[in-house]
Formats: sequence, structure tokens, C-alpha cells
Amino acid sequence: MNKKEQRHQRICNLLIKRDYLSVPELCSILACSEATIRNDLRELEENSMVKRVYGGIIPTGNTPHNVPYPHRQFLYSEEKDAIAKYVVANILQPNQTVLLDAGTTTISLATRIAELPYSLTILTNSLPCAYIISQNSNHQLLIAGGSYDYQVGSCHDQQTIDYLSLLHADIYFLCITGISIDAGFTVPDHSGAEVKRSMIKRASRIIALADNSRFNKTGLHIICPLDTVDFVVTDENISSDNVGKFQNAGLNIVRAKIE
Repeated sequence: MNKKEQRHQRICNLLIKRDYLSVPELCSILACSEATIRNDLRELEENSMVKRVYGGIIPTGNTPHNVPYPHRQFLYSEEKDAIAKYVVANILQPNQTVLLDAGTTTISLATRIAELPYSLTILTNSLPCAYIISQNSNHQLLIAGGSYDYQVGSCHDQQTIDYLSLLHADIYFLCITGISIDAGFTVPDHSGAEVKRSMIKRASRIIALADNSRFNKTGLHIICPLDTVDFVVTDENISSDNVGKFQNAGLNIVRAKIE
């Protein structure tokens, strides 16, 4: 990731938590000139990630799941990498069959899987994940095809579901956009939700991967209740209050350390 991409990531992360950021404030936080910041904001606005207003920026109304996946990779990248490192170190074992969901956290996981010295069988509907894993010929790679959605980088239609119905995995790594006590695990789009529900049926263990920003958010389409998954791997920046609240609701949570 180059310096400009790092700045864009930080701006997006800051704006998720704030209703407004001024140009002088961003110059101070990022130690950059006003001209550099204004160029960054223009590019981010062109990608619908921010809206420029007098003196600064405000959210567009887009949450990370509504932004095309290349840009969503900028958000919480350290947290996602920490989650991926935890999975590789503590969950994956040689010769497992792994079902990888489409999502930016699974892209981080795919990057780590591609570095493994042992072999896995990987099934995914995510083309970015498939491409990354294809760089390691130790792994057997299966792609659940169908109609390709450029916004999310994955295939998700009836053809995808039909292909999945013929297979079984040891573990399914689920990616979602929201986790709430009332609704459980949710996403905003219908077709993506259908594929995820199908994937849940095809695996012995269900492990959700979710950085701390996903908690207490609810998408339109419910994937499953909290007790469907074995546990969630999140990052250490999740608040203790959230951990306690969700654990009391029956959700097992593992926190990955950010290095």
C-alpha cells in the first residue's frame, strides 16, 4: 500500500466514527499540506466514499459494505490482517477443506493462506480470493461461479448456490456487514445473503470474521442468528462493553491481537 492509499484508509476510518472532518484537522492528523489533503478528498469523493462540504468532508451515507471492495480494503486493514493471522495460527490445519466467503476480511485471510507451506482445499465464490490463493500451487482451488458482481468481487446467483449444494467443507469463514443481538448476522443485499445461507449448510463449522466496526449494526437481510456460528474472530479494538453484551447473548468471541 503506497502513502496515498494509506492516507485514504485513515481518512475513511476517521470518517466512520465522525460526522464531519475539517481540512485543517486532516492536515494536522496526517501531517500533510492542504493541497495534498484536498486532492485526496477529491479522489475519495469521486469514488463516493466522502462528500466534500465547505471546509471539510461528511459521510456520504455509504457504509463500508456499499463501497466497492477495492476501496473497502482500505478500511480497518490492520484489524482484518490481525484476524487473518489469528485464523492461520490457531484454526487452520493441513488438508482441511475450507469454504471462503466473499469479503475484504477473507481477502486478508486468502493472502495469509497463500503463504502457507502446507496444502488446503479452498472453495470460494470470491474472485479476488481465488486469484490470491492461485499463486500457491500447494492448494486445491475450487471456484463457485455464476453471475459476477463487480461491486463485491464475487459470484452470487442460483448457479453459485447449485454448485455449492454438491460440496461439503470442514470450515466456513463467514463475512458479514452487521452483527446485532436482535437480528444476528446480516448483509444489505438479497443475492449475497442467499449464497451465504447456502454456504452455512455446506460446512461442519461456521466461523464468522468481523472487525470491531461490524458490531451493533444491522443490514436488511438476515443470514442467521447468533447461535448458528461456532464463534466470531474479531480484533482487540472491540470494546469490553460489546464483548460482554454479545457474550451474554450467547455469542462466543475471540479477539485477535494487532501487532
